[in-house]
Amino acid sequence: MELIKKIKQAEQQAQEIIEQARADAATQAEEARQRRRQLLEKADQQRRRATEAAVAEAQSQGRAEVENLKAQAEKSHQELCNKARSKMAKAIARVMDYLGSHPGSRTDEADEFTPARDPARREPKARAERSQNRVPLKG
Repeated sequence: MELIKKIKQAEQQAQEIIEQARADAATQAEEARQRRRQLLEKADQQRRRATEAAVAEAQSQGRAEVENLKAQAEKSHQELCNKARSKMAKAIARVMDYLGSHPGSRTDEADEFTPARDPARREPKARAERSQNRVPLKG
């Protein structure tokens, strides 16, 4: 009997040890999950900070590049304008020289037509024929 009691006590102690081990394992598993969750949150925060820093750096570089490109475009624009002004000045000078050396090529009165271009000086006969060939509108 005593042996049976000792066996039952040993079984009960073993059961308590198993229950305690299960409780300890569950506690350790929960602590491990919490640590892992904290590590993931910390890594996520670091990743967000790194992303924000990279975005800020990219924006800064983008702004600097835009300013650089604007300056280059302005410089190119100025060079092109200067080149065009130079060419225009040369062209104007050449035209003025040509007009100065060929006085007959310039008319003094701009309103005067040459007979070939003046509609009033065209042949009156041709004008009369055109007006006779018109078809009256039906109304």
